[in-house]
This record gives sequence, C-alpha cells and structure tokens, in this order.
Amino acid sequence: MADDRSRHEVSGESDAGRVPGEIRSRLALALDMDDLVGARRLVSLLGPYFGTLKVGLELYSASGPDAVGGFADDGFDVFCDLKLHDIPTTVGRAARVVGSLGARWMTVHTMGGAAMVAAAVDGLAEGAAGAGLPTPGALGVTVLTSDETATGADLEARCEVAARNGCEGIICAAPDLPTTEPWADRLVRVVPGIRMPGSDPHDQSRVAGPGEALAAGADLLVIGRMVTAADDPVAAAEALVDSLLGRVPESTPRPRIRPLTSGPMAGLPHLTDEQRRAALLKAAEARRVRAEVKALLKMGSMTMPELLDRADTDPIVAKLKVLSALESLPKLGKVKARRTMEEIGISESRRLRGLGSQQRAELLARFG
Repeated sequence: MADDRSRHEVSGESDAGRVPGEIRSRLALALDMDDLVGARRLVSLLGPYFGTLKVGLELYSASGPDAVGGFADDGFDVFCDLKLHDIPTTVGRAARVVGSLGARWMTVHTMGGAAMVAAAVDGLAEGAAGAGLPTPGALGVTVLTSDETATGADLEARCEVAARNGCEGIICAAPDLPTTEPWADRLVRVVPGIRMPGSDPHDQSRVAGPGEALAAGADLLVIGRMVTAADDPVAAAEALVDSLLGRVPESTPRPRIRPLTSGPMAGLPHLTDEQRRAALLKAAEARRVRAEVKALLKMGSMTMPELLDRADTDPIVAKLKVLSALESLPKLGKVKARRTMEEIGISESRRLRGLGSQQRAELLARFG
C-alpha cells in the first residue's frame, strides 16, 4: 500500500521509533465520531501507528472540509469515506469539493453504476486541478461488511464497474479478497472489518484478523473500534502492530508485506514525499488567501472592482468561485447571490478567472 505519493516515510521506522513504515503505511485509523476536537486528540495518541486517517460521514457531517484539509495539512494521507451514491451530477459536484481538500482517497458506491462512478472520478480530478493538488483516488465500495445478501456475481460486477470507470481501488471485506483477486493488479484493495482474533465483531458480520487479511492480499486495513474503543487505545495499537510483526502469537502466520514494485500502486505517477508536502503547503496557502479575501469582502474592506482587479494578477484569487465571492458581500446572502448568478447567466462552478467581459461589466454595474 505504501507508494510514492504517501506523505509518510515508508522505509525505516516511524516517529514512534518502533513501527516500521511498511506496516504503518498499510494501516488506516477510522475516525468514526462527530467531534473534530476528540478526533484530533485521538490522532495525537495514535498517529505514530497509522499512515492514513479515515474521515467518515459522521465527522465530515459535523466538521465539513476542515476535517479533511486539517489532517492533510498535518501530513497524513486522508481517506474521505463518504460512500457517495446519488445522481451523477450531484456525485460529481461533491467529489469536486473533496478533490480540492487534499484528500488521498474518497469512496463512492459502485452500486450507483458506471456513469455515477465516472462522475466521481472526474469530479475528484477537476477539484484537485483547481487547487493545484495531486488527484485523489476513488475507491469503489463493493459489498458492505454488514451485507450478508450480496452474491459473488454482485461483487464481481461491482469490481468491474470500479476498474472500467477510473477507480484506483475498491473497498471489500476480507472474505471477498479471493473473489477480487482477478482485479488485484489494477485495483488497490482496502479492507474494513478488521478485528483481533476472538474480539467483538460489533455490527459487522464479515470480519478478519489483521494478519489474515494482509496475507490474503489486502493493501490497506481500516482499523476502528478494535483500537479506538479499547480501554487503552495505545496499548491496542501496540498489540496490533506486534501481531503484524510476529512478536506475539496469532491464529495466522505472520503476513508478508508485499513490496509495491508491481500491482496497481506501482503504476501511479511518481511524486516524492517532498513534492507532495510542497503541494499540500501550496493548497493550505491558497485556502488562507481565499479565506482572507472573503473576510475582506464581508467587512466591506474590499470592493467588487478591487476584487476583479486582484483576480487579474493573483492566480489564487482568480480561482475563487464567483458564487463564494457574492455570498461574502455584505447583506447579500446565499439566496440573493444565487439569484444574481442566474440573472447574469453565471454558472455556479464559474471562477473569477472565467468570467466573460459582459459578466464582469454586469457585476461591476451592480456592485461597483
């Protein structure tokens, strides 16, 4: 699972001083909670054991893009687990937002079909390009770990939807790894439902031990309640790593961590840790500048002519959406801003740099 695009060192040991990078890069910590402060506290404890953080629907709903961009800025690979499933247009727009945040992965339901999955992939690429970031990988959700009704044919069909429509990987339960093996050279396989042998499976019916899953071909393990709900999360994380290193007995042999000299991750464009870090810093600076501009607009300290003039010379401001700028104007608000966009004939996705001469003239006439 470790690849050239990872934000963490994958050779040697991590900051913990005892977790090899080849192990840490294969572990994703599931932040399944609705409290960003609590999530940050948990990450401060467990970050040394995990190379990836999974921001689920709860945390994203509670904290929005801050839950993704903040952890990305901290140097983690962020797995945005939204399991998008809607009409292609809506999914594409949502994916565009995620693509601009610095996430490494985002999930989309393959049950939604080829057009919807393709829209998610395209949206991620468009959002990342607008923010000057590497494109996140789409992960196609195949069969949920709580689903006992889907057939092998369903699983195979969903893998094919993912592979044919631009996904970099899939989400599948450990028992499904043998069935998904034909796609192993094209798709990263991310496996949730990981439990230590003999532990509580909670609401997931198809679970496996971490060593068992890696030995069966998993590329990335999603670790949740077996660590986060433990009485001592750090001790639980230590036990997890120990089991993978073979320091303590486990019900399966010590897994061989497969080097990624071949397979789906090996063919990705080369991006060093330094390059990825630089891209993230650039994205963080862009968010800061655009937030500052919107604040100036809200306070009345920047006028529409000044905004358009700055957009002509500042590429960061040029990428600010027209809708966001209008919503920031004093006493305008979201409803009036959208109505203004419709009256002038400006699409919701239009950025300042894409305004036509007549659209600019109309904005200056109304707000100059």
